[in-house]
Order: sequence, then structure tokens, then C-alpha cells
Amino acid sequence: MSDILALIITFLFGSGAATAILLWGLNNPEKVDVWVALFHRTVLSRLGLGEYGNVARNIQATLNTASKSLNDEVPDVLPHLMKIEWARTGRAAEGFLRDGEVVVTLAHSSNRDRNLVVATLAYLGQGLLPGARLYVDRTLVRAVDFTVARGIFLANRATSAVSHLIESYVLPEIEKEPNLRADCTLMDRIEAAGLFSHVFLRQLTYLGLKTFPATPDQAIHTEIRDFANFLGQVATREKGQDVNLRFARSRIKANIMLVARAETKVWGTQAYARRVRICQDMGIEHLYICATGAQNIELAQQIATEQEQTGTLDIVQRCHFRYTAKGDDVNAICIVSALRVLTRGAPPDPSSAVYRLLEEHIPELAQAKIEVVAVARRVGVESKVAVRALADGFDPIPCCTRRAAISAMGAQLGGERLEFVRWSNDPGNLIVASLAPLSPHDVHDVLTDLDRKQAVVWVKSRTARDKALGPDGENLRCAQELTGWDIQVEAVGESVNNQPPPLVDAHA
Repeated sequence: MSDILALIITFLFGSGAATAILLWGLNNPEKVDVWVALFHRTVLSRLGLGEYGNVARNIQATLNTASKSLNDEVPDVLPHLMKIEWARTGRAAEGFLRDGEVVVTLAHSSNRDRNLVVATLAYLGQGLLPGARLYVDRTLVRAVDFTVARGIFLANRATSAVSHLIESYVLPEIEKEPNLRADCTLMDRIEAAGLFSHVFLRQLTYLGLKTFPATPDQAIHTEIRDFANFLGQVATREKGQDVNLRFARSRIKANIMLVARAETKVWGTQAYARRVRICQDMGIEHLYICATGAQNIELAQQIATEQEQTGTLDIVQRCHFRYTAKGDDVNAICIVSALRVLTRGAPPDPSSAVYRLLEEHIPELAQAKIEVVAVARRVGVESKVAVRALADGFDPIPCCTRRAAISAMGAQLGGERLEFVRWSNDPGNLIVASLAPLSPHDVHDVLTDLDRKQAVVWVKSRTARDKALGPDGENLRCAQELTGWDIQVEAVGESVNNQPPPLVDAHA
């Protein structure tokens, strides 16, 4: 058929144009399939010829266009084009790799939906995630195939093919393997939040590049499943809810950074810089900066650019997309970033040693029950660590302050004092907590200026002020580094006219 088209092109346009069109076709094979399928439908089918070729070309055009679209989002996730060969018998469809293409042998049916669904599943079974596929357990990878297939059909408005997929494949397989339902539901949640292709499939692609051809084992199956569950928790997170956004295991080391303007107004963009630094020191390899809404998207772009300019990360791709949340269309962005490894000879971050000790001595960090939000260190004097709970009803402070762990970490830091602060989204509360050993009972009031990130803490006595400042002001400087705020401490008894300041809401 391609030879016939070449002859027609040469006849109509001459050899020069034919050569140009041929070169274009070699670079855009999926578009050639679309045009050839159109030729089949409009010319040969009207002549009663080429019914099988028409069906094959239509399916190839659909799947190869989908492959290009998906690879534009996630390079190498579906790298091979597909080709259909009709089976001489009624055997089940199968796919195999030949000369860089996934060849699908298909028994012809008059049911077009059946042809499309069978060919798609056979194609995905060989072509999707070629490096990582071996390492994903059987039910989870099947749920991934179903999710990708459904996305292809919906993108082509083939809703009847979606119905055929569910009725003829998804539901019957769930009857045989009940655990498949939970995996399909999990993939639905991840996809609904826009994390399926941009994060999950991309991270599996990275895993395949890192792991193949090692022999699969239960440990890697478990790690991938845990990562899927991690994304499911992020996807179903309620606004303002604290959930674990960092996943660090032996093969997958990723962090989701959710950017919100309301949070930035309180803590500033330096709060995100501190999180990037923590990720870098914990060995995180990929950072996904995510935001929804025009203002938050703009802020996410700014944060990513700032961090790239400081040399902490490389921006791999900026993915703009839309998804539906609670019935509304939402504009979103996912900025895929690779965190840079510190080069040899570069001055170490003073906080790095603290991060490593925390991971070694506090198991709740690895169990994702707590999270380190910020660390500030005055080398040889003290380190302050802000932590928050990620499990409901869990107090992060007791697990960080076990006597044996504190003693061991202090000894490894050369006698440096370690203080743990319970993170609070209220800046006034966090600022007061960061000034320990100052007692909250000794604080009269806190005045804050959100725009300037400045705070004045009024305490009840000069003694309380001295505690907040620490020797040579070290405690105050450490608190400022931890919170990102410019903090002043004043004693009420020394204020103008010996009068305390008026009460001010910490959020004002």
C-alpha cells in the first residue's frame, strides 16, 4: 500500500515533492498511518476492497498516535510503534517485538470495538514500560494497562470501546482476581489527581532504566506497590491535610512538592528552598513541583526557576495539563526536576549531618509517621529540628527525644545540643516554639507582619528574653533560620511607658 501511495504522489506532484513527503513520512510514521487509514476509508472501502487493511490501519493509526502523545508526556514509556498482522486461525491475540515494532497478531472480528480493545491490550502488554514491566506485580501492572487503554479510547472518543473493555476484560478478570479491583481503583485515584502519567509512569520508567536486567524479586514488587499507595494518599489528600510527600526507598527516591500561594504568604519561597535542601540531603533523586490554579502555577514556575538558578536541581520537563476535580475542570502543572548531586569539593551543608543522623536513629521517619520540615544548625552549639506528624493522633516529639537516640546523636555531633520543635502552620505558634528554652508561659504576645516576614515576640521579663536570645544571640539566630522569619524579642517591662503592646492576631 505504501508503494501505491508513493506512485500516486510522484504522479501528482513530481519526484521532488515525493521525496520531501517520503522524508516527512519517515519522521512521522504515526501520521502516515492516519492518512493511509483515511485513504482506506474513503477510497478502497467504497470500492469494496481492503476491509482487513482498513481495520488494521485504523487501529494502528489510533495506537501509534496515542504512543507519540504519551511519549511526549513521558519519554520512553511506550517507545515502540505497533503493527497488526492478521492471524490465520482464531487464536488469541498476542504481541511480540520485531525490528523495533510491536507486532500484534489479531484474529479479525466484525466487532470494531473488540478489534480495538484486543489489539490495544496486546500492544500494551509488550510495549508499555518495557524496562520496568518485569518489576511490577501481576495485578498492579494489569491495572496500569487498563488505565492506559481507557485513556487512549477516551482521547479518541471511543466510549463504546471503553464499555467493551470494562465488560469483557476488567470485570471478568476482577471476578477471577478480586485484588485487581483495589488496584484499578487506586490507579483511578492517581489518574484523577493528574499524577498517573506525569509521576507514576515516569517514575516506573526511571526505575526500569536503573534496574533492568536484574532479576525481579518480592522486595521490588513491594516497593513499587508502596509507591503506588503513597501516590494514592497524595491524590486523595484534603486541602490543609498533612500527608507524607516524600518517598525514599532503595530504587525509588521521589518527593512531591505542592505549591500554594496561601502557604507562601506565611512562610515565603525560602520555605520551599529549605524543603529542596532537605530532599537533596536525603538522597531524593526526583522532585515533582505541582500546583493548580493560575496564581499557584505561576508561583511553582518561579520556585522551580529559582532553584535551578541556585544549582540545586535541573528542570526535566514542565507539564501543563487539565483534570477534573469534584466536577470542575482544573488547570495544573507538574514540573519534573532532577536534584543535583553535590560535587566533590563543594562545601557541605551544615545540616546534612543532622539529616543523616535523624534517619539513622528515628525509625518513624522511614515509616512515614513523621516528617522533617526544617532544620537549622549552629555548628558546635545547637541544632533545631521542626517535625510534624503524618499519622492521625501521632505525636512526633516523643519518638524524636528518646534518651538513647538523643545521646547517640549528640555524641556524633560533638556534644551539640539537639532540640525538636513541633511544626505548626500558625506562624506565631511556630516562632514561639522555635525560641525554646523560652517557655510559652513566659510569652505575652506575638505581633507578625506577613508581608515582611517579621515578628516581635513580647515576653514577660528580662530573664525570659535572655532565654529566647541565648548566649551571644545564637538561639535567636537558629530560630530565625528554622522559621525563615526575622524575629525580635522584647520584654514587656521595658516597653514604652512600661505598657504591654495591644493584642494582635498572629494571622493579621
